[in-house]
Amino acid sequence: MIYLPIMVNNTKIGEVEIRRTFSDLTGPGVHRYVWYLRTSNRSGRPCALSSIVDHPESDGALALIRTVLNEIGDVPLHAGENCKS
Repeated sequence: MIYLPIMVNNTKIGEVEIRRTFSDLTGPGVHRYVWYLRTSNRSGRPCALSSIVDHPESDGALALIRTVLNEIGDVPLHAGENCKS
């Protein structure tokens, strides 16, 4: 598991968690991961989003983190039903 707290100054405003779910999915060393983003919406209510990504282990953990953060950046935070203001 990879755990990334999201901090502004000394205040935690959210977190990203990445967990491997399946191994050798599309070939040797290619794994499926599920990521979760937990934060708050503009009203301060809890908000959670998640998705899956396939990633070759040989690319390393930093490449997996980059892939997940890019996916999160492409999803409007209001996309989840519980993420609306």
